[in-house]
Amino acid sequence: MRLYLVRHGRIDAGEERFWGQRDIGLSEAGRAQARCLNQRLSREPFAAVYASDLSRAAETAKLVAAPPAQLRPALREMDFGEFSGMSYSEIKAGFPAAAPLLWNPPPDWCFPGGESLEQVAARLAPFLDCLKQRDESVLIVAHGGSLKVLLCLLLGVPLGRWWQYRFDTASLSIVDIYSEGAILSQLNETSYLT
Repeated sequence: MRLYLVRHGRIDAGEERFWGQRDIGLSEAGRAQARCLNQRLSREPFAAVYASDLSRAAETAKLVAAPPAQLRPALREMDFGEFSGMSYSEIKAGFPAAAPLLWNPPPDWCFPGGESLEQVAARLAPFLDCLKQRDESVLIVAHGGSLKVLLCLLLGVPLGRWWQYRFDTASLSIVDIYSEGAILSQLNETSYLT
């Protein structure tokens, strides 16, 4: 099976904030990114398309590929709780003890009022189990945080290393899955956006 992992396009709100599960739509620039990605993927025969049910991912999926996306709440961004909508500077000023944990949290550390990496992994695991029953090309459109955790699960990488992956907006990554395990074939491609 081949998984095509796509992060949603640019959003209407500021990019440098922890938006989490707030439902924010794409900006016009994000729609343009999705159309470029559509051209990049136009020859790929997807057996299924799955997307987070948050607007920014669902709209990206709609612009990128057919068949229509099956929306899955499990693919939502990490819930940043009280930090949702805040910038790193605002969190650092208001919650100085928590600021160092934002980029490299222990897997069991919860964002205040939100989720831990382990909780995100627990909601993604059943979705992955269902995917592994397939033997086709599948497109997944989600968010930076949830895609990082998904990649850790697929590759057997400890969750604490999640921050070492980068998913730019409207980027494409590819994972090939075999009975012996998964191979990261491509990470964070954005060449089609220039």
